[in-house]
Amino acid sequence: MNTRLLISLTTLVVILACAVDVQAQLPVRTRQLQLLGSTSGTMTQLATATTTSFSVTWPAANATWPAPAGTTQYFLRTNAGTAGNSDLSWYAVNGELVDNGGTTPADNYIAYWNDANTLTGEIGFQWDDATNTLTMGQTGETAEMIFTNGTQTLAIAPETIAANHTYNISAIAGGGTFYFPAATNEPSAAGQLLVSTAAGAATWTTNPLAGFERGVVDPTDAGFTATITLTATPDANDVIVITSYDISGSPSGNILSITGFTGTTYTVTSTGPFLTSERISYMFIPVP
Repeated sequence: MNTRLLISLTTLVVILACAVDVQAQLPVRTRQLQLLGSTSGTMTQLATATTTSFSVTWPAANATWPAPAGTTQYFLRTNAGTAGNSDLSWYAVNGELVDNGGTTPADNYIAYWNDANTLTGEIGFQWDDATNTLTMGQTGETAEMIFTNGTQTLAIAPETIAANHTYNISAIAGGGTFYFPAATNEPSAAGQLLVSTAAGAATWTTNPLAGFERGVVDPTDAGFTATITLTATPDANDVIVITSYDISGSPSGNILSITGFTGTTYTVTSTGPFLTSERISYMFIPVP
């Protein structure tokens, strides 16, 4: 046999034997994934000290593939799996790199952590940067603001909102520290006053001067009695002050006294006849 032909056949047998050996050992020895394209590269698996079999299930072709590029951003994420297998799926992030917890965010929503892994937002918690307005609360839910020092809490919450309200805080010149009174009750009638208590709180109390009345009566000339008619109905606890004065500057010297009252009317009696220029001035002070 030709020596050159024999050498060629021997070389071919060696090459084929090596190829079979490499193919048999490829799954064991390979730790890299070759990427093909205009720019090539490799992905390298760095195994731990103890390696175990692990499989990854890719998304089905075309079934869950994302929309065309430029419309929505997608991540390839683990969807479900076990200790030895992980299923991958495409996840749309809707333009932001957060999991919105199933809530569709809208303009002005303030993001907050809904749990250890989820950022979310809602209609009841909004910030309008155009008007610098913070809005809290929504239909069926009244907002509450709570301050705490870690032990005690201080909550600020409105009662049922039945109409639009605006509370303006006055700008006091000169600066300083100012306090809002905290009442222990609500006003129960018109004209009540906010009065401080010994404990430093405040309470709504009936205004002792709410029914205060004053006026002037022109008595009948030469008469000895006159009547004063009030708006309120006086009782034995109330106070009425009367005095006589002369518009001409020459007082009569008469002494006046209250001799009785009926309903809303007081009767005033004089020690002498009333002069033409004499008048009766009165003040009525109701005592609760």
